[in-house]
Amino acid sequence: MRLLGILLFACLVSACAHKTKSTSSSTGYSGLGLSSLSASDLSTYAPPTPDGDLKKTIEKLTDIRTTSPGQVSNDGQSFFTNWTVTGSSQIWKLNGPKSFPVQFTGGEDRARLIALSPDNQWLVVLRDSKADENFGVYLMRAQGGALQKVYYNPKHQAAFDHFSKDSKTLYYHVNDKDPSSYSIYKYNVQTDQSELVWDQPGIWNLSDVKGDMAVLTKSNGSMQNEHFILNLKTKTSEPLIGQGEKEEFTVAMTNQSGDYLVLTNKLSDFRQIYTFNSKNKELKPLTPEMKGDISEMNLSPDRQFLAFTVNSRGYSKVNLMNLKTKKISPLPVEGPFEQMALGDFSENNKYLTFATEHHNNPNRNYVLNISTMKPAQWVMSSTPELSTQNYIRAKLESYKAADGTDIPMFVWRSEKCKKEVCPVIISYHGGPESQFIPKFNPLYNFYTEQGFVFVAPNVRGSDGYGKKWLQADNGSNRLNVITDIRDCAEFIKKNWKKGDQVPKIGIMGGSYGGYSTLVGMSMFADSFDAGVAIVGMSSLITFIENTAPYRRALRMNEYGDPQKDRDAMLKLSPVTYIDKVRKPLLIMHGATDPRVPVGEALQFYKTVKQYNDKDRLVIFPDEGHGVAKRPNIVLLQSYLVDFFKRSLQ
Repeated sequence: MRLLGILLFACLVSACAHKTKSTSSSTGYSGLGLSSLSASDLSTYAPPTPDGDLKKTIEKLTDIRTTSPGQVSNDGQSFFTNWTVTGSSQIWKLNGPKSFPVQFTGGEDRARLIALSPDNQWLVVLRDSKADENFGVYLMRAQGGALQKVYYNPKHQAAFDHFSKDSKTLYYHVNDKDPSSYSIYKYNVQTDQSELVWDQPGIWNLSDVKGDMAVLTKSNGSMQNEHFILNLKTKTSEPLIGQGEKEEFTVAMTNQSGDYLVLTNKLSDFRQIYTFNSKNKELKPLTPEMKGDISEMNLSPDRQFLAFTVNSRGYSKVNLMNLKTKKISPLPVEGPFEQMALGDFSENNKYLTFATEHHNNPNRNYVLNISTMKPAQWVMSSTPELSTQNYIRAKLESYKAADGTDIPMFVWRSEKCKKEVCPVIISYHGGPESQFIPKFNPLYNFYTEQGFVFVAPNVRGSDGYGKKWLQADNGSNRLNVITDIRDCAEFIKKNWKKGDQVPKIGIMGGSYGGYSTLVGMSMFADSFDAGVAIVGMSSLITFIENTAPYRRALRMNEYGDPQKDRDAMLKLSPVTYIDKVRKPLLIMHGATDPRVPVGEALQFYKTVKQYNDKDRLVIFPDEGHGVAKRPNIVLLQSYLVDFFKRSLQ
């Protein structure tokens, strides 16, 4: 049961002096996905063939494939996990620790393992087509075989919620009636029939189920939700927590009627776990004050054990709490690690899955025996034709923003680049509520081997540093902190130079990181020497107007309302400053992207090429929000490395 003093806009003077161009759907584009592209655009911007030697090298790097934390059977003898060995994410089974894995799903389209039924007879699988994120919900026998459709429609997005204790009923939600709302259904496994449970406007799901009662969750925006108690028999609900608030809660039921566990940052800057009583509505701390953020929690099926992840400055550890004794135990692991990922409990509460990563050692999967607190390693990751022991460990550093705020950044730097001035690649994460964390990544080390310093900042708006930091960029407040992007480059040029030699600076990122790249190359054009933007927004207005309806409802509190916040959104849109772009720019996008429409890439590129003949656009016809298939990952990374070598070295 896995639950998951501000700077005035420093460039405002120059932004006001710069003529603001009007961007809207009437002058830009409309629609998203493959249907919004012409055959001519698909042909013109199709992925080209990269340099052969570089391509072969990156192919070796992508042969290192890691697994998800996984699901374990009640007898502790079977382990199911996602793996990308075939080039796309598929489901595999191991019949014993370190045994030879058996492939359960196949094909080009990815399959995601979501849950194992309580009786261990079924796997719950999500699958979409060409990464369009219109997932279908399927069942598969735990012994393997064909997928059994629970729900799939290529125009709808469905997701799994919960399996009943007797494994006869499955709950799922889907936007089948309204693209911006989700209805909840229960599916009878034996009769193959679905029955409507909840049908009200809004983005709904069941976040927990116990008997005939469920926690009904409504998402109102980015990290804002409210929760209700739903009687599954009468289909009536009553408010629980979050009504009329703009807060984030994760809620789970306990064995005591009316008592709940709540993960929230409502009462402190960092997320903590509290007990909550539905009668007095009081939140009481359950976990002690942590030196970091509790990023997720997972309650055992018998509701006797609570596993939770603590994120401290980008490094994660999993702890296990006995809810009777309140004793907290860190999960025991042999050998060093930098990240720990929480998995799931077995239905009989005997086992817990988790995984670890170290900078020079890929993902390791473990099954913890809860009674003995001894973990057994199950999956052996391989590194064919590669030695990873000398991989560079990221160093946590910081830079000063214009208002004096320290911005954390992780830096991968070779011994050579400690002595010499090397070109720098600054990579901005997505979200924007994501967080860059140091982990095993062969590509980061490949960048350093190619003579670059690789830098990953966590600018204001990133998760993991408290609520104030997280919400610093919401809506028009982004005007106050957007200069964090520029300030990283300016800090590096000032502080990492040697004599008169100043490092060249490249900028890259995906999603919000792609937007950050376009911002850096336009609004802050003088600070960067080259940029690679992947699935990034070029106009916050056309992005909000054309993204999938369910996304629009969730993202407006983060980026703004095109009507109420239009002026701020124009000032924050890269297209507003497009005539300032003069340095080399590479834009890459997936044609089926449901989050950031491919029109964002096209509208920027078709205008910017009038000013700069060094720019390129690549559209992957079979990818969505990012690149997931191995052949396309190889292409994207080949273009990226070649582009920065030509532009910065």
